[in-house]
Amino acid sequence: MKVITFGEIMLRLSPDGNKRLVQSESLNVTFGGAEANVAVALANWGENSAFLTKLPEHEMGQSAVNSLRKYGVDTSYIVRGGNRIGSYYCEKGASQRPSKVIYDRAGSAFALAKAEEFDFKTIFADKPWLHVTGITPALGADAFDLTLKALTEARNAGCVVSFDVNYRSKLWSKSQAGEVIKKLLPYVNVFIANENQVSEILGIKSPYTPPENDEYQPQTNAYMAEKLIKEYKFDAVALTARRTISSEVNTLRAMLATADQTSFSREYTINIVDRVGSGDAFAAGIIYSLLHGKKPDCAVEFSTAAAVLAHSVEGDYALVSEDEINSLVNFGSAKVQR
Repeated sequence: MKVITFGEIMLRLSPDGNKRLVQSESLNVTFGGAEANVAVALANWGENSAFLTKLPEHEMGQSAVNSLRKYGVDTSYIVRGGNRIGSYYCEKGASQRPSKVIYDRAGSAFALAKAEEFDFKTIFADKPWLHVTGITPALGADAFDLTLKALTEARNAGCVVSFDVNYRSKLWSKSQAGEVIKKLLPYVNVFIANENQVSEILGIKSPYTPPENDEYQPQTNAYMAEKLIKEYKFDAVALTARRTISSEVNTLRAMLATADQTSFSREYTINIVDRVGSGDAFAAGIIYSLLHGKKPDCAVEFSTAAAVLAHSVEGDYALVSEDEINSLVNFGSAKVQR
Protein backbone atom coordinates (compact mmCIF):
# COMPACT_ATOMS: atom_id res chain seq x y z
CA MET A 1 0.00 0.00 0.00
CA LYS A 2 1.26 3.46 -0.86
CA VAL A 3 1.51 5.96 2.00
CA ILE A 4 0.85 9.61 1.17
CA THR A 5 1.90 12.24 3.69
CA PHE A 6 0.35 15.68 3.36
CA GLY A 7 1.75 18.94 4.71
CA GLU A 8 4.47 21.57 4.33
CA ILE A 9 8.15 21.00 3.74
CA MET A 10 10.38 23.84 4.90
CA LEU A 11 13.87 25.18 4.48
CA ARG A 12 15.79 24.57 7.72
CA LEU A 13 18.57 26.98 8.67
CA SER A 14 20.81 25.96 11.58
CA PRO A 15 24.05 27.20 13.14
CA ASP A 16 26.98 24.84 13.50
CA GLY A 17 26.92 22.66 16.61
CA ASN A 18 25.54 24.44 19.63
CA LYS A 19 26.22 27.97 18.41
CA ARG A 20 23.51 30.54 18.98
CA LEU A 21 21.86 32.27 16.04
CA VAL A 22 23.12 35.67 17.18
CA GLN A 23 26.74 34.52 17.02
CA SER A 24 26.58 32.62 13.72
CA GLU A 25 27.97 34.10 10.52
CA SER A 26 26.79 31.18 8.40
CA LEU A 27 23.93 28.71 8.58
CA ASN A 28 23.57 25.11 7.40
CA VAL A 29 20.75 24.56 4.90
CA THR A 30 18.63 21.41 4.89
CA PHE A 31 14.94 20.64 4.46
CA GLY A 32 12.36 19.16 6.78
CA GLY A 33 8.82 19.18 8.09
CA ALA A 34 6.77 16.66 10.01
CA GLU A 35 4.96 15.03 7.12
CA ALA A 36 7.99 15.09 4.81
CA ASN A 37 10.05 13.47 7.58
CA VAL A 38 7.55 10.60 7.79
CA ALA A 39 7.65 10.10 4.02
CA VAL A 40 11.46 9.94 4.00
CA ALA A 41 11.60 7.47 6.89
CA LEU A 42 9.10 5.16 5.22
CA ALA A 43 10.92 5.33 1.87
CA ASN A 44 14.16 4.55 3.70
CA TRP A 45 12.53 1.37 5.05
CA GLY A 46 11.45 0.27 1.58
CA GLU A 47 7.88 1.54 1.60
CA ASN A 48 6.15 3.19 -1.37
CA SER A 49 5.75 6.68 0.09
CA ALA A 50 4.69 9.93 -1.53
CA PHE A 51 4.61 13.51 -0.30
CA LEU A 52 1.79 15.90 -1.17
CA THR A 53 2.24 19.65 -0.83
CA LYS A 54 2.46 22.90 -2.79
CA LEU A 55 5.83 24.45 -3.62
CA PRO A 56 7.00 27.39 -5.76
CA GLU A 57 8.38 26.66 -9.19
CA HIS A 58 11.63 28.51 -8.49
CA GLU A 59 14.96 26.99 -7.49
CA MET A 60 14.28 26.79 -3.76
CA GLY A 61 11.03 24.93 -4.37
CA GLN A 62 12.87 22.55 -6.67
CA SER A 63 15.60 22.05 -4.07
CA ALA A 64 12.94 20.88 -1.61
CA VAL A 65 11.59 18.45 -4.22
CA ASN A 66 15.11 17.18 -4.90
CA SER A 67 15.73 16.57 -1.19
CA LEU A 68 12.74 14.22 -1.14
CA ARG A 69 13.63 12.48 -4.38
CA LYS A 70 17.13 11.84 -3.04
CA TYR A 71 15.68 9.43 -0.49
CA GLY A 72 13.18 7.76 -2.80
CA VAL A 73 10.00 9.69 -2.00
CA ASP A 74 7.44 9.99 -4.80
CA THR A 75 6.97 13.71 -5.56
CA SER A 76 4.59 13.37 -8.49
CA TYR A 77 1.57 14.69 -6.55
CA ILE A 78 3.23 17.98 -5.55
CA VAL A 79 1.42 21.06 -6.84
CA ARG A 80 3.66 23.87 -8.07
CA GLY A 81 2.91 27.56 -7.62
CA GLY A 82 3.09 30.42 -5.17
CA ASN A 83 6.02 32.67 -4.34
CA ARG A 84 7.82 31.35 -1.30
CA ILE A 85 8.77 28.23 0.61
CA GLY A 86 8.29 28.24 4.36
CA SER A 87 11.43 28.20 6.46
CA TYR A 88 12.53 27.82 10.05
CA TYR A 89 15.63 28.55 12.08
CA CYS A 90 16.71 25.84 14.52
CA GLU A 91 19.09 26.63 17.36
CA LYS A 92 20.21 23.58 19.34
CA GLY A 93 20.12 23.81 23.10
CA ALA A 94 22.81 22.70 25.49
CA SER A 95 22.72 21.72 29.15
CA GLN A 96 19.86 23.71 30.73
CA ARG A 97 19.43 26.00 27.66
CA PRO A 98 16.58 24.64 25.56
CA SER A 99 16.58 24.32 21.81
CA LYS A 100 14.73 27.06 19.94
CA VAL A 101 12.77 27.20 16.69
CA ILE A 102 11.86 30.42 14.87
CA TYR A 103 9.31 30.06 12.07
CA ASP A 104 9.20 32.12 8.88
CA ARG A 105 6.37 30.44 7.05
CA ALA A 106 3.53 33.01 6.86
CA GLY A 107 2.35 33.46 3.29
CA SER A 108 4.16 30.38 2.00
CA ALA A 109 2.90 28.58 -1.08
CA PHE A 110 1.43 25.80 1.03
CA ALA A 111 -0.09 28.05 3.70
CA LEU A 112 -2.05 29.88 0.96
CA ALA A 113 -3.00 26.74 -1.00
CA LYS A 114 -6.68 26.09 -1.73
CA ALA A 115 -8.42 22.73 -1.60
CA GLU A 116 -9.46 22.94 -5.25
CA GLU A 117 -5.80 22.90 -6.32
CA PHE A 118 -5.51 19.24 -5.29
CA ASP A 119 -7.19 16.45 -7.25
CA PHE A 120 -7.94 14.33 -4.19
CA LYS A 121 -10.28 11.95 -6.00
CA THR A 122 -7.48 10.91 -8.36
CA ILE A 123 -4.83 10.94 -5.65
CA PHE A 124 -6.87 8.66 -3.38
CA ALA A 125 -8.28 6.44 -6.14
CA ASP A 126 -6.02 3.49 -5.22
CA LYS A 127 -6.88 3.80 -1.51
CA PRO A 128 -3.46 4.75 -0.15
CA TRP A 129 -2.73 5.35 3.52
CA LEU A 130 -2.94 9.09 4.29
CA HIS A 131 -0.89 10.70 7.07
CA VAL A 132 -1.46 14.25 8.29
CA THR A 133 -0.56 16.23 11.40
CA GLY A 134 -1.99 19.02 13.51
CA ILE A 135 0.62 21.40 12.12
CA THR A 136 -1.23 21.83 8.82
CA PRO A 137 -4.58 23.13 10.15
CA ALA A 138 -2.60 25.45 12.46
CA LEU A 139 -1.40 27.44 9.45
CA GLY A 140 -4.73 29.27 9.02
CA ALA A 141 -8.36 29.01 7.90
CA ASP A 142 -7.46 27.95 4.35
CA ALA A 143 -5.12 25.30 5.70
CA PHE A 144 -7.86 23.93 7.97
CA ASP A 145 -10.28 23.73 5.03
CA LEU A 146 -7.57 22.00 3.02
CA THR A 147 -6.91 19.48 5.79
CA LEU A 148 -10.60 18.75 6.32
CA LYS A 149 -11.11 18.28 2.58
CA ALA A 150 -8.17 15.88 2.37
CA LEU A 151 -9.40 13.79 5.31
CA THR A 152 -12.98 13.74 4.04
CA GLU A 153 -11.98 12.66 0.54
CA ALA A 154 -9.57 10.06 1.90
CA ARG A 155 -12.16 8.42 4.13
CA ASN A 156 -14.77 8.54 1.37
CA ALA A 157 -12.29 6.73 -0.87
CA GLY A 158 -11.71 4.04 1.77
CA CYS A 159 -8.21 5.12 2.82
CA VAL A 160 -6.69 4.53 6.23
CA VAL A 161 -5.96 7.90 7.87
CA SER A 162 -3.35 8.52 10.57
CA PHE A 163 -3.12 11.79 12.47
CA ASP A 164 -0.31 13.06 14.68
CA VAL A 165 -1.33 15.97 16.93
CA ASN A 166 2.15 17.54 16.72
CA TYR A 167 1.13 20.64 18.67
CA ARG A 168 3.23 23.76 18.03
CA SER A 169 2.69 26.56 20.56
CA LYS A 170 4.18 29.14 18.18
CA LEU A 171 1.42 28.45 15.65
CA TRP A 172 -1.69 28.46 17.85
CA SER A 173 -2.98 28.17 21.40
CA LYS A 174 -3.99 24.92 23.07
CA SER A 175 -7.64 25.97 23.13
CA GLN A 176 -7.56 26.79 19.40
CA ALA A 177 -5.86 23.50 18.66
CA GLY A 178 -8.39 21.53 20.69
CA GLU A 179 -11.36 23.16 18.98
CA VAL A 180 -10.01 22.51 15.49
CA ILE A 181 -8.48 19.06 15.99
CA LYS A 182 -11.69 17.68 17.49
CA LYS A 183 -13.40 18.47 14.16
CA LEU A 184 -10.85 16.34 12.30
CA LEU A 185 -10.71 13.29 14.55
CA PRO A 186 -13.94 11.63 13.29
CA TYR A 187 -12.07 10.99 10.02
CA VAL A 188 -9.04 9.37 11.68
CA ASN A 189 -8.23 5.67 12.07
CA VAL A 190 -4.84 5.83 13.80
CA PHE A 191 -4.21 8.55 16.40
CA ILE A 192 -0.71 9.60 17.52
CA ALA A 193 0.18 12.08 20.25
CA ASN A 194 1.97 12.47 23.54
CA GLU A 195 0.29 12.23 26.91
CA ASN A 196 0.42 15.99 27.53
CA GLN A 197 -1.36 16.76 24.25
CA VAL A 198 -4.19 14.38 25.12
CA SER A 199 -4.63 16.03 28.49
CA GLU A 200 -4.07 19.69 27.64
CA ILE A 201 -5.52 19.89 24.12
CA LEU A 202 -8.22 17.22 24.00
CA GLY A 203 -9.14 17.60 27.67
CA ILE A 204 -8.90 13.91 28.59
CA LYS A 205 -7.60 13.97 32.13
CA SER A 206 -6.32 10.89 33.90
CA PRO A 207 -7.70 10.15 37.37
CA TYR A 208 -4.24 8.95 38.37
CA THR A 209 -2.11 11.52 40.18
CA PRO A 210 1.51 11.64 38.99
CA PRO A 211 4.05 10.99 41.75
CA GLU A 212 6.29 13.82 42.90
CA ASN A 213 9.27 12.52 40.92
CA ASP A 214 7.25 12.60 37.67
CA GLU A 215 7.66 8.85 37.24
CA TYR A 216 5.91 7.35 34.23
CA GLN A 217 2.55 5.76 35.01
CA PRO A 218 1.36 3.21 32.44
CA GLN A 219 -2.20 3.37 33.74
CA THR A 220 -2.42 7.04 32.76
CA ASN A 221 -1.73 6.37 29.09
CA ALA A 222 -3.89 3.24 29.09
CA TYR A 223 -6.78 5.26 30.51
CA MET A 224 -6.33 7.98 27.88
CA ALA A 225 -6.17 5.47 25.04
CA GLU A 226 -9.31 3.71 26.23
CA LYS A 227 -11.18 7.02 26.33
CA LEU A 228 -9.95 8.03 22.87
CA ILE A 229 -10.87 4.70 21.28
CA LYS A 230 -14.31 4.77 22.86
CA GLU A 231 -15.07 8.37 21.87
CA TYR A 232 -13.59 8.49 18.35
CA LYS A 233 -13.68 4.80 17.35
CA PHE A 234 -9.96 4.79 16.51
CA ASP A 235 -8.42 1.52 15.33
CA ALA A 236 -5.23 2.33 17.24
CA VAL A 237 -3.84 4.96 19.60
CA ALA A 238 -0.09 5.54 20.02
CA LEU A 239 1.13 7.77 22.84
CA THR A 240 4.68 8.79 23.68
CA ALA A 241 5.99 9.94 27.05
CA ARG A 242 9.17 12.01 27.20
CA ARG A 243 11.03 13.26 30.26
CA THR A 244 13.55 16.09 29.79
CA ILE A 245 16.60 15.77 32.01
CA SER A 246 18.53 18.39 30.03
CA SER A 247 18.66 19.63 26.43
CA GLU A 248 21.04 16.77 25.70
CA VAL A 249 19.52 13.95 27.77
CA ASN A 250 15.90 12.78 27.60
CA THR A 251 14.06 9.59 28.40
CA LEU A 252 11.47 8.18 26.01
CA ARG A 253 8.94 5.39 26.08
CA ALA A 254 5.62 4.78 24.36
CA MET A 255 2.35 2.87 24.30
CA LEU A 256 0.23 1.43 21.50
CA ALA A 257 -3.36 0.47 22.17
CA THR A 258 -6.16 -1.13 20.18
CA ALA A 259 -9.58 -2.16 21.40
CA ASP A 260 -8.15 -5.57 22.29
CA GLN A 261 -4.58 -4.98 23.47
CA THR A 262 -2.41 -2.35 25.15
CA SER A 263 1.37 -2.62 24.91
CA PHE A 264 4.22 -0.56 26.33
CA SER A 265 7.76 -0.12 25.08
CA ARG A 266 10.86 -0.21 27.22
CA GLU A 267 12.23 3.13 28.41
CA TYR A 268 15.32 4.60 26.76
CA THR A 269 17.71 7.23 28.05
CA ILE A 270 18.87 9.24 25.03
CA ASN A 271 21.95 11.38 24.46
CA ILE A 272 20.66 13.81 21.86
CA VAL A 273 22.44 14.89 18.69
CA ASP A 274 19.32 16.42 17.10
CA ARG A 275 15.85 16.08 18.54
CA VAL A 276 13.87 17.58 15.64
CA GLY A 277 12.03 14.90 13.67
CA SER A 278 12.22 12.17 16.29
CA GLY A 279 8.46 12.20 16.83
CA ASP A 280 7.99 11.85 13.09
CA ALA A 281 10.23 8.78 13.14
CA PHE A 282 7.93 7.35 15.81
CA ALA A 283 4.85 8.08 13.65
CA ALA A 284 6.54 6.49 10.64
CA GLY A 285 7.33 3.45 12.78
CA ILE A 286 3.69 3.09 13.78
CA ILE A 287 2.54 3.31 10.15
CA TYR A 288 5.21 0.86 9.00
CA SER A 289 4.40 -1.59 11.77
CA LEU A 290 0.66 -1.55 11.16
CA LEU A 291 1.16 -1.92 7.42
CA HIS A 292 3.24 -5.03 8.08
CA GLY A 293 0.77 -6.52 10.56
CA LYS A 294 3.06 -6.30 13.56
CA LYS A 295 1.38 -7.06 16.87
CA PRO A 296 1.08 -4.05 19.22
CA ASP A 297 3.96 -5.16 21.46
CA CYS A 298 6.35 -5.49 18.52
CA ALA A 299 4.98 -2.37 16.81
CA VAL A 300 5.51 -0.09 19.79
CA GLU A 301 9.04 -1.38 20.35
CA PHE A 302 9.96 -0.83 16.69
CA SER A 303 8.44 2.67 16.63
CA THR A 304 10.08 3.77 19.86
CA ALA A 305 13.46 2.45 18.74
CA ALA A 306 13.07 4.36 15.46
CA ALA A 307 12.44 7.57 17.41
CA VAL A 308 15.38 6.90 19.70
CA LEU A 309 17.80 6.41 16.80
CA ALA A 310 16.45 9.50 15.03
CA HIS A 311 17.88 11.55 17.91
CA SER A 312 21.35 10.46 16.77
CA VAL A 313 21.09 11.95 13.26
CA GLU A 314 21.67 15.58 12.27
CA GLY A 315 18.70 17.15 10.50
CA ASP A 316 14.98 16.41 10.32
CA TYR A 317 15.16 13.16 8.38
CA ALA A 318 15.48 9.87 10.30
CA LEU A 319 18.22 8.31 8.21
CA VAL A 320 18.31 5.01 10.04
CA SER A 321 17.67 1.61 8.52
CA GLU A 322 15.17 -1.05 9.43
CA ASP A 323 18.08 -3.35 10.37
CA GLU A 324 19.49 -0.72 12.75
CA ILE A 325 16.12 -0.31 14.41
CA ASN A 326 15.61 -4.05 14.78
CA SER A 327 19.12 -4.40 16.16
CA LEU A 328 18.33 -1.87 18.89
CA VAL A 329 15.05 -3.63 19.66
CA ASN A 330 16.58 -7.08 19.78
CA PHE A 331 20.03 -6.46 21.20
CA GLY A 332 19.98 -2.94 22.65
CA SER A 333 23.66 -2.47 21.86
CA ALA A 334 25.61 0.49 20.49
CA LYS A 335 28.81 -1.51 19.97
CA VAL A 336 30.82 -0.80 16.85
CA GLN A 337 29.62 -2.97 13.96
CA ARG A 338 32.66 -4.52 12.27
